[in-house]
Amino acid sequence: MALDLRKRFDEADKEKSGFIKHKGLQVILKGSTACDASMARKAVAIIVKNGKISFDELQGICKGKPGASAPPSPRIDVKLLTFTIPTSLSGTWTNELGSQMVISTSSYAEGQMNGIYNSKVGDAYEYYWFYGMYDTDGDETAGTLGWTVQWDNTSNGNSQSNTAWSGQRYEISGTYYIYSTWILVSQTSSDDNWESTLVGQDKFSKYIS
Repeated sequence: MALDLRKRFDEADKEKSGFIKHKGLQVILKGSTACDASMARKAVAIIVKNGKISFDELQGICKGKPGASAPPSPRIDVKLLTFTIPTSLSGTWTNELGSQMVISTSSYAEGQMNGIYNSKVGDAYEYYWFYGMYDTDGDETAGTLGWTVQWDNTSNGNSQSNTAWSGQRYEISGTYYIYSTWILVSQTSSDDNWESTLVGQDKFSKYIS
């Protein structure tokens, strides 16, 4: 991953200044798995603060530290979760960089899903709630789905940003996969709206026990 990130950073740093800005970050994200949605959010925060980000700063975000293992207190009334989510969808999904999405076993309505998203990198407590929908027609092990995370929790505060994932899930050789594209939107002024959005890809997997 380090070599891929270095190569992409150098390609994005067209001025050879040792730094990139928002457009350069999008160049790195395009077609790369070196940085996921949570990492991109942290990179954007540095760019907003300093106007740019160095390779060492970006690499530090992508390497990161393991997140905490203690999940947040539930915000939902479990008594209202009366619809069962298929076992092929519920459970723990891990992307290529180690971030995890834990989908609950039950939901408020058919086709609705909820759970917690945990970034493997960054701050001490990286759990955030997510909500989404999935296709209930056809094969239980396949179909389209989407979910969203508002990057705001008690431990880290409000990042004033939101990520939405949209994709499809498959069963391939004994493993479930979700291939998704994500869009990260960070709050900006109307004048800077052009640089408020980043796009990337995530592939999640879940072993069939």
